[in-house]
Amino acid sequence: MIGAIALALAVAGAPAPVPADDTGWLRVETSRVVTVQALWEQLLVQRARRYGAAMPGRNPEPPDLRFDPAYPRVVETEGELAGEWRFLAAEGAERPHAGYRLRWAGEDRYRWIADLYCEPGAGCEAARAALDAERAPPPPTPDHRPDWVAIVGTEACEPGPVHTPAPDYPSRALRAGASGRATLVLFVNRCGDVRQAWVVESTGDRTLDRAAVRAAERWKTAPVPDGQATGTYRVVLDFALPVDE
Repeated sequence: MIGAIALALAVAGAPAPVPADDTGWLRVETSRVVTVQALWEQLLVQRARRYGAAMPGRNPEPPDLRFDPAYPRVVETEGELAGEWRFLAAEGAERPHAGYRLRWAGEDRYRWIADLYCEPGAGCEAARAALDAERAPPPPTPDHRPDWVAIVGTEACEPGPVHTPAPDYPSRALRAGASGRATLVLFVNRCGDVRQAWVVESTGDRTLDRAAVRAAERWKTAPVPDGQATGTYRVVLDFALPVDE
């Protein structure tokens, strides 16, 4: 049995690209040098080598290159392909037909670049639709935050029912006997979609703090009061260990 979690809410460089689209905060650049399948395989091979090298006495095992729709994202930490990549595939396909990452390019103003790799036709169409649905991520530097807040205040969104499921209790924290209370601040758009969450009072355990933030980033709160473009909420999350009966 997992301990109860109490919740309270209170108002508070890729290969040479070809430019394709430039709208608002996002510029899409499509590569014609590397295919999406080659990119996918390269990222998985690099990950397998890195994990194999991290285990003394073991050679990296050949990676499974089949596409798993449950894991459409690949994170690369080194080199020109560093970043979080999202891949798309047709239903039942074993290889993706599109993939892209967002790369910060802001200098004088808030701006991102999408490095896009896609198969002509359905692959590129699916990628364009996914990019059209992308929401502007928080900027990596505070200087551009006012620009980002202005974008969030005008982005398309749909009001809906409040959805704030409790975070999973991390197994590592359970094994370590970690518990505690986290206080988070949520920044939401006018429809109540959480656009950023951060810890203002820690549980004292990083694993629990990360679990709280990951859960909160997927929440939907009540819409903000009429006339407001964005809102701020304060959240209290209690991670309690199971009590032996």
